[in-house]
Amino acid sequence: MKNRLLLFIICLLPSAVFAQGFEWQAGMTGFFDNTEFEGSEYQHPQTMAGVRFAPEISYGIDSVNKIHVGFNALTEYGSNKFIDDVVPTAYYFFDGKPFKFYMGSFSRKGLLDELPKAYYQDSIEYYRPNMTGILWQYSNSTLDVKGFLDWVTRKTKNDHESFFTGGMLKYRKSLFIVDFNAIIHHYAGSETVKGVHENAIVNGSIGLDLKQFTPLDVLDIRTGYLGGYERDRNLTMDWTVRHGMFTELNAAYKKFAVKGTNYVGAGLMSDYETRGNAVYWGDPFYRASFYTRADLMYNFLQKKNISLNFKSSQHFLEGHCFFEQSLILNVNVGN
Repeated sequence: MKNRLLLFIICLLPSAVFAQGFEWQAGMTGFFDNTEFEGSEYQHPQTMAGVRFAPEISYGIDSVNKIHVGFNALTEYGSNKFIDDVVPTAYYFFDGKPFKFYMGSFSRKGLLDELPKAYYQDSIEYYRPNMTGILWQYSNSTLDVKGFLDWVTRKTKNDHESFFTGGMLKYRKSLFIVDFNAIIHHYAGSETVKGVHENAIVNGSIGLDLKQFTPLDVLDIRTGYLGGYERDRNLTMDWTVRHGMFTELNAAYKKFAVKGTNYVGAGLMSDYETRGNAVYWGDPFYRASFYTRADLMYNFLQKKNISLNFKSSQHFLEGHCFFEQSLILNVNVGN
């Protein structure tokens, strides 16, 4: 069924692309992510590798209103299938500065990047490339505000109703940075299984932008609060709260970049052993009471429409250092 849908959309693309008033774009993302987590209590070792192809056509109703239609297809390395997964892309987009608004099924790439990995682990963009719902954004030179609803699953006999909703705020003025993010995952029952599990994560921090005092292109540090709020309504209406201190450092110079994060506090994701990835999309390493991650990045290629980035990640917890390496290629073309 997925392959038939893909071929149908491909057949529609040429006539639409060359029609008056239409524009086209196509993106390709290749990813290779190797995790060496053998011996960890919280994660298991694996290699995630594949390529995504995401063509779109769009029609501009006027200067600020557009409709986009396309698909996002995945082929995993080593698979014997032509297409391992395909999701439709179809959304309305309003771009009238300082406001933006998306509604439909649209790429999450670049929209939620500022969130800590406690919200969304690396693999979400590989295997859940699209948001399905709405996203609103207000942005100017000092303030960036977003709110969104991402509907993951509708209720059926076997499927649980599931959605994420949340908001983000970032304020930058002179040296000062203020961040606040909050997301809740509502995981309800199916037609045969009753109950609601709610998992919320809240992060607030203050920081300094110090790049003007150095030759670096980026240098900022922020520290603050990171907390998880959970409840299983089948058992109680009271929230279980686990929280701690979160610190992040970002530095970049030309093709090199470094990102360091540290969490100290009570381990998050209290029901992970029974609920797993159905409820928790964040990095399971945040279940530890002390977790430090250091990302060393090198940008091999950076052109207008092409980027190739290597990242070596070191994860410090459980008295060990666990290693991860990734190579990400992004290509975007269009008219």
